[in-house]
Amino acid sequence: MEHKISIMKKGGVITTPTNAVELGWTMDDIVGIVVQTPVVGLVVSIDQWEEIWGEDGRVFHTANDYTGDSQNLMDLSGKALTDKIIDFMDNATQQEMYAAKRCAEYKKGGLDWYLPSVYELCTICAFKDEIRKAMEVFGITDEDMLNFENYHWSSSEYNSNYAVFVNFDSGYIGGNRKSFNYAVRAVSAFEPLGLFNSSHCEQGEQCAFDSLTLSDEQLVAELKKRGYSGEVIKTLKV
Repeated sequence: MEHKISIMKKGGVITTPTNAVELGWTMDDIVGIVVQTPVVGLVVSIDQWEEIWGEDGRVFHTANDYTGDSQNLMDLSGKALTDKIIDFMDNATQQEMYAAKRCAEYKKGGLDWYLPSVYELCTICAFKDEIRKAMEVFGITDEDMLNFENYHWSSSEYNSNYAVFVNFDSGYIGGNRKSFNYAVRAVSAFEPLGLFNSSHCEQGEQCAFDSLTLSDEQLVAELKKRGYSGEVIKTLKV
């Protein structure tokens, strides 16, 4: 699959891992690793934690008490899911730190971080070798290094008691008790390949669109789902 791996510096500037080294970027400069495919774009945090998913109880209400992988994979972004988990936990009795809250409270680079969806987590897993190599360039510690043996929490759930994880060793999607401690790595929304012709768009800045295939309504819906806000200017070539 067509994809691109980049390094993001504070201020939203991105470049290749090799060029980042040549430019003299250091760990203090780095915000995260950018992963782009034609479908999804992410900034992957260079920090990692181990947390529980949350407290028992159904966060995302469905017709029954079980959500299958096919339904969970329809959520391209975990931003809205993270917000719902936090709303649920605010009304629960759980007082300790949990995965969604850890990601939402992460402030590196001033980005809007969240717990990735199953789809986003699988995207990270698919390109784990290249992401790890980009991390190794800057000497990220073993504690925060992308570990292929870890189970990583997603922002999706199976039922009242089980949430969804991705095994980065095999790519297996499974479920386990929400009270288990698994690896947590935050992500922030970024543009997919081909959506923007600018390298990055900060909130409040103007973004120009290239060959746009989405309708205006679809575009607005996608941008909102990915956490963007502000004005959108559409350029038409005739």
